[in-house]
Amino acid sequence: MSVLARLATVVRPVLGGVAAAFVIVGLLVLGQLDALDHWLLSRFYELRGPRSPTAPIVIVAIDEPTIAELNEWPFARATHAEVIHQISAARPLAIGVDIIFDTPSSRGADDDRAVTAAVASAGNVVLGCAYSVDTTFQQRATLACPTAEIRRGAAGHAPVNLHFDVDGAVRRASLAFEVGGERFDSFAVQLHRLAAKAGLPAQPVPAAPELHINFRGGPATFPWVPFYRVMRGEAPAEAFRGKIVLIGMTSQLQQDVFSTPFAHARTMPGVEIHANAIDTLVAGDAIREAPGWLNAGLAAAAAILGAALVVRLRALR
Repeated sequence: MSVLARLATVVRPVLGGVAAAFVIVGLLVLGQLDALDHWLLSRFYELRGPRSPTAPIVIVAIDEPTIAELNEWPFARATHAEVIHQISAARPLAIGVDIIFDTPSSRGADDDRAVTAAVASAGNVVLGCAYSVDTTFQQRATLACPTAEIRRGAAGHAPVNLHFDVDGAVRRASLAFEVGGERFDSFAVQLHRLAAKAGLPAQPVPAAPELHINFRGGPATFPWVPFYRVMRGEAPAEAFRGKIVLIGMTSQLQQDVFSTPFAHARTMPGVEIHANAIDTLVAGDAIREAPGWLNAGLAAAAAILGAALVVRLRALR
């Protein structure tokens, strides 16, 4: 048998593996294996199980009991002002408001003045904004923020938008948004910065454009205090002292709920996703993705190795 014939005999069984390697690498590059990757990541979370939060974060929850007790929505801005006053009196590290006051109050100027005064008096409030991209004619980003009056005394205002993967679940958080050439750090980043400035030991914010959130668990992994109890002065000061306090919607009725690795059926409130992102930033333990070239190289090597084993062993084995 000639050398070429012998070489062909050896190489022929491996050709299938080489072809498979090219196919797999192509699928990786085109993102066609993302669904499998997301499924596996969820399984890894389930195997690991929930973990206790690192940062002292508490959520003032606008939940079903709150809406039933106050019997209105949206609430008067004076109601939000009273909640901010109650929280601020307990000396928290920072207060994040995951509610967007982007238009004047329908209840009049006094209502706006009440929340403006509360935000300015606290001095450590980050207000939420809504980021959107208009693609009607050309891609144009806009930011809907609280009125100039309300945000005048705030420590910051930031986009609260969440990052959705192709399956509709939230696993990552954008760390910055660009609007009209201006950069806006995200809600989580600004609260991380305020808390660190107030003395909370925290890791630096990564230079990457987004964060792969290391979720601690499902809904209510972080403590919730009902909004109405805070408004009525029924919540103890210790619940907020020295903590990052987030105010936001947790009611399932308001549809501000999403799927995450620990909440597959859209049960995780957006405000608690922000809590997980802040906790990940503080601890510096974001989920790290392997580089694309490494994923592709390992997949190709596995395919070729499989073909080589067919040469060495019986095909069935």
